Amino acid sequence: MRDYISHEVQEISKLLDDLERQERIVRESRGPENRTKRNEAEQKTRSIREQLLTAVPPAATYEFLDATKRADAISLRTTWQEKNRRVDCLQPLLKNWKEARSYLNTFAAPTIDLSILPAYSFAIQLTFRLAQPYISRDEQSFYIIDNPVRKDKLFGLPYVASTSWKGSLRSALWHSEHKDNDEAIRRLFGNEKNVEEDAKFHAGRLQFFPTFFTMKSLEVINPQDREHRAGTDPIAFESVPEGSEGTFTLLYVPFDRVGADEKETRKQVGQDLGLVAQGIQAMFTIYGFGAKTSSGFGLARESVKGTLNMRTENRSEQFGSFGQLTTTVEQLNAILMKE
Repeated sequence: MRDYISHEVQEISKLLDDLERQERIVRESRGPENRTKRNEAEQKTRSIREQLLTAVPPAATYEFLDATKRADAISLRTTWQEKNRRVDCLQPLLKNWKEARSYLNTFAAPTIDLSILPAYSFAIQLTFRLAQPYISRDEQSFYIIDNPVRKDKLFGLPYVASTSWKGSLRSALWHSEHKDNDEAIRRLFGNEKNVEEDAKFHAGRLQFFPTFFTMKSLEVINPQDREHRAGTDPIAFESVPEGSEGTFTLLYVPFDRVGADEKETRKQVGQDLGLVAQGIQAMFTIYGFGAKTSSGFGLARESVKGTLNMRTENRSEQFGSFGQLTTTVEQLNAILMKE
């Protein structure tokens, strides 16, 4: 890490010298008679900081300044935060990779061919908008702030991993009194952890796909002192801002019912479908997904644009809200029970 930072800093040595010199002028230009000189130096320091943030990875510059004290590292980070209040992450990607959008569309809204899957497999795909910002924790530790949002390795875009969706949906159903020992929960998500009996091992029928966002921003949380009811140490979290759009995709495959009694299969699929719809609505509109959900983050608007496709006579239903998804599922279950 030290060699990496040293190499990056060599590329910006002149800018660092200029920043150090201008900050010294600001400190020394006291009094009203030096106001013009101080204001000019302050404008130059801001311009230099903005150049530094684009010349090399911001974390490298920040860590160097924080360690050497050659210039004000905190002011550099503050400038970065001001410029990252709301950022379109897709535009810089398209400048360097013309095919990025087509590749992203393939991953963001995958096409699922149900014809190659067992009967009564179904897929739910919906496009939603955030009603509250989404916060998550990235695995990247070398960053200019302590709380970066999770980004994928290929596009560098904020995203919700498939494993995160699985955990969030399972948590929403748990809060809705569907515990891990429920038979339907085991069918959907697989067996609970630490199961020692081989007979209880069961792979889940649900498969999740990642969701990509193209916008990122910052949220500032200021924990309050219980005695004084005021915060003095604000914490910055990188986020996906309110109003951002994403696509959620879920696939259900009753692989363990192949060749089994069809009536019982339809019964189980109907139960599972109803449970999935209930969990999706609760996850998106009540309990949230991602981090800080207890503080109201990670919620979606009620209106969506979605489809439910099932491999039985190629049934396909569209819905425009989570409530309509529930109604669609009830109608489909009624059809399944009649067959």
